[in-house]
Amino acid sequence: MFKHYIIIIFIFTNLLSQEMPGEPHIAWMTTEYDGPVSISISWDMWWGENGDHWKLIENSNNIFESNLISNSPNPQHDVSEIMLSSEGEYEYVVKLCNGIDDFEICNESNPIIITISGEDNDSDDEDDNDGGDDPNLIFNKNIVGYYTSWSIYARNYEIEDIPIEKINIINYAFANIDPLSGTILLGDPYADIDKFYPGDCWDADCLRGNFHQLQILKENYSHLKTFISVGGWTWSTYFSDIAMTDESRTVFAESCVDFIVEYGFDGIDIDWEYPVEGGLEGNHTSPDDKENFTLLLQKIRELLDIQGNNDGNYYLLTIASTASPIYVENIEVDLMHEYLDWINIMTYDFHGPWGGETNAVTNFHSPLYFVEDDPSPDPVNTTFNLDAAVQLYLDLGVPHEKINAGLAFYGRSFSGVLNINNGLFSPYTGVPDLGTWEDGVFDYWDLKNNYINLNNYTSYWHSEAKVPWLYNPNTQIMISYDDEESIYEKASYIIDKDIGGAMFWEFSGDKYSDLLNQVYNAFSIDENIMGDLNEDGNLNVMDIVLMVNFVLDNNYNFYADMNQDFVVNILDIVELLNIILLD
Repeated sequence: MFKHYIIIIFIFTNLLSQEMPGEPHIAWMTTEYDGPVSISISWDMWWGENGDHWKLIENSNNIFESNLISNSPNPQHDVSEIMLSSEGEYEYVVKLCNGIDDFEICNESNPIIITISGEDNDSDDEDDNDGGDDPNLIFNKNIVGYYTSWSIYARNYEIEDIPIEKINIINYAFANIDPLSGTILLGDPYADIDKFYPGDCWDADCLRGNFHQLQILKENYSHLKTFISVGGWTWSTYFSDIAMTDESRTVFAESCVDFIVEYGFDGIDIDWEYPVEGGLEGNHTSPDDKENFTLLLQKIRELLDIQGNNDGNYYLLTIASTASPIYVENIEVDLMHEYLDWINIMTYDFHGPWGGETNAVTNFHSPLYFVEDDPSPDPVNTTFNLDAAVQLYLDLGVPHEKINAGLAFYGRSFSGVLNINNGLFSPYTGVPDLGTWEDGVFDYWDLKNNYINLNNYTSYWHSEAKVPWLYNPNTQIMISYDDEESIYEKASYIIDKDIGGAMFWEFSGDKYSDLLNQVYNAFSIDENIMGDLNEDGNLNVMDIVLMVNFVLDNNYNFYADMNQDFVVNILDIVELLNIILLD
């Protein structure tokens, strides 16, 4: 009997010693939909005690619960997929918990509200939209476009020229870093906050420029989120300095939070090119950059959440990150992704006319897949492509929904290219003395109007890399680029890999939206069939086998939930079997 008392006391003591978990944060997502939709609710807990289980609460009802690894050294993360088919508002809260029953202790996220509207509401709201907000603008995948401050000059591409109905994220490039104060700094004050547009005012406290134009866009299009991108190729000089100590990280992070609150941005995009080594000559670097980069992101995330708790907003944090496995060695991908809403992988500029062993011959600057006879040295020949880069980040533990693959809306060229293999994998002498805005670089609209199968340039397609190239034997110029077909191939790849979406550089390079249309159109097609679990386009016995596995493993899959009751069980198997037998 005494032994039983000891056991009871031990259990009771352990239950009372449960600690409050840290606060979970629901990741940003689209909150307004027109008609039935399947959505993923993803959350993170970046600091505080881990929980041993979590719950998803819908309108005060517990609709999902799952266990967690409570002794993991990493911040916690999980995701749940739900199906909404009826009109109305749905409030969701994530609870992160320790303990059981009466001794359970939970910390909960701020709520998000998902609104499902009827398909016939457009006419009622037509007068209020004033040509702007469209409830049919639904983005199940990110389409992130970079807009450059210098687009307003020679390129003559303004904020108002952005096809806002085809993207949901604008990254504004770039803000700089003040080397004296260690704070964020306006990159081009005239373009950013001073240029006058119709309707602007000249009072001292009036905001003008691109930042005000972005604010107007957001007022008219509720689906749009805007980021300030910091750094880039030219302005990564001082990242190592501001990431060096806790004090310098705090100063920079505080300035970033103040910046986005003042100018109305939804998030911060850090574009450090690159920690430890690489990038522009003259960049400050340190072997400690690898660890310090993670700590910098952690500090920014911490202060963004404090600000969000104060004003009720959720602020986003992302990075533009290298696609090179060589440079990936210099960042802690497995740790930093916990603090990020997503990672924009720069899957372009793999090759260019820069010489050296890895660029001894002409090559593709943005291939989708590797080419068997690529003469580049190992591991460049097999890893310098979009597919390998995406797989690398997945292998390092980044959740698939946090990965955006990069698309290039421009081409790179080589001069003095011998007429061997139509200019591909051929020796070259340097950079051509022509381009759209700078030597050797061509905007896509310029390529389409003046080079693709024009003026002695012939377009060729590579069946392995899934990208085209141009060659002119008279001028001995080879141009590697993407066209509508290759961009659609990449968009389809993004769908097949079920990653977060696409990022592209940059709007003015595709000013007629020929490439962007391919991304938008591909993402707008839902080719999945309920019950087609192996995604072969047919319902058959293999789908039955996969559904049985879901039932046995107690796992949920939207396309296996035939009767949409949020549970995969024998009833779904029966319904799928009936469909197959009646077909």
